[in-house]
Amino acid sequence: DLTIPDNCRFIKYIASGAYGDVSECFSSQFNKTVAIKRIKMEHDYPSVPSTTLREISILKKLNQYDNENIIKLLDVNYDKRNIFIVFEYCDIDLEQYLKKNTLSQSECKYLFKQLLNGLKLIHDQECVHRDIKPNNLLLKLPPQSESDFSSQIVLKISDFGLARTFAIPGQVSANVATLWYRAPELLIGKINYAQEIDIWSAGCVLYKMLTGEALFQVQSEEELMQEICYIFGGYDSGNWPKDGTYRQKLMPYEEYQENFDKFESLGPEIAELLKGMLNVDPKKRLTLQQIVQAKWLDE
Repeated sequence: DLTIPDNCRFIKYIASGAYGDVSECFSSQFNKTVAIKRIKMEHDYPSVPSTTLREISILKKLNQYDNENIIKLLDVNYDKRNIFIVFEYCDIDLEQYLKKNTLSQSECKYLFKQLLNGLKLIHDQECVHRDIKPNNLLLKLPPQSESDFSSQIVLKISDFGLARTFAIPGQVSANVATLWYRAPELLIGKINYAQEIDIWSAGCVLYKMLTGEALFQVQSEEELMQEICYIFGGYDSGNWPKDGTYRQKLMPYEEYQENFDKFESLGPEIAELLKGMLNVDPKKRLTLQQIVQAKWLDE
């Protein structure tokens, strides 16, 4: 049951989800390969999902700036049942790429700087992405042999379905960001969070790039909180915000002492950067401006 716009030729499926699916297609309109995200509309009375409207409007805003680390939205089409969002085509996502490849530190640095460059535009435009994770970081690979490969690869932040603009007041939901990349303030249920949640997720992504392993491979929010306390200590470690909600949520882990072995084993500069990006107190977490000046990125 595949429908795509008339001016496109189907090449292959990329993914499918609750929203619909994504296919690789050749577009005669753009004379190149594109990715088409098809969103199925509800049958009863066709209406565009709010996540889709949000994704389109935020990307239109971001694409006015020529930032190669943000996915390009090329076109939006629709028929009676579907909306088709046409994006530039990327070869692979970071999650899949890391299953097949190990990155050197200089390759990590090169990709991580691109992630920061994309995030800077998102945050400068008063947006929060809210779902930074390796599946949503797409890579364009160079065409030639992979010898000088690492200096050619382009990382693009994609999937703005959860992104939102700060300029729009209103409740923010705490249930965003895929579990493994979710900041502790979201686990506490804070709804007045801001761009710091993207910094936490980006720190988790950096750890995964460096080690090939996710920092928190957990099945539940409780397990995630426990793992975070295993590294940063319980409420009495002095690392957490002074706040009754935190104190209560962290009760089960009050015995935990901080233990940064996982970071230290990667070297002092990286450890310092990870501790700063993954500070459990959002107010003390590094800002993008501070991260860009990290010693490790200078070397």
